[in-house]
Amino acid sequence: MYSYSFNIAVTGKHNSIQTATIPVMFVVSSGGTTTTPSILLDPTNLSFSGTAGGGNPLAKTMNLPNPAGGTLTWSMMESAAWLALNIISGATTTETDQVSASVSSQGLAAGTFSTVISVAASGAADSPQQIPVSLTLSLPKTTGSAGLSWTANTEPDLAGYKICIGTQSGLNNPRSR
Repeated sequence: MYSYSFNIAVTGKHNSIQTATIPVMFVVSSGGTTTTPSILLDPTNLSFSGTAGGGNPLAKTMNLPNPAGGTLTWSMMESAAWLALNIISGATTTETDQVSASVSSQGLAAGTFSTVISVAASGAADSPQQIPVSLTLSLPKTTGSAGLSWTANTEPDLAGYKICIGTQSGLNNPRSR
């Protein structure tokens, strides 16, 4: 704590007559500093992958520490029906809060889906922040066999058969047999 003392002199209009002296004491205390909390996200993005019609990808953990001190009161918001968070709000001082993000691929076709998790904290210097999230679902891989049979043509001028295979109509790969 520091204290400063001084006097303020009030004089007449032309500095000729002193009319009052006012003693002043100014005290500066170290009373406590206010620390502004901040958001630190780890990781800064999430990426999931799986197979359409298959099981759900494993959940991923996000860490939310408060490196600046103070109390960080945070909330998370997401809007994709396929994404879920195990908790959406909390408060941290020195510990690291962990949030689990999981996805459900049920009913989704193959493709890439994107959304953003918004993280907000009242009073934090770096609020809000966003975590991009992507989900990539591939087509299921099929294994197996197909049978093909026909009655052989008995015409004497037939030289052979061409069997075509492909994954789409019109995109065939002819193979001579």
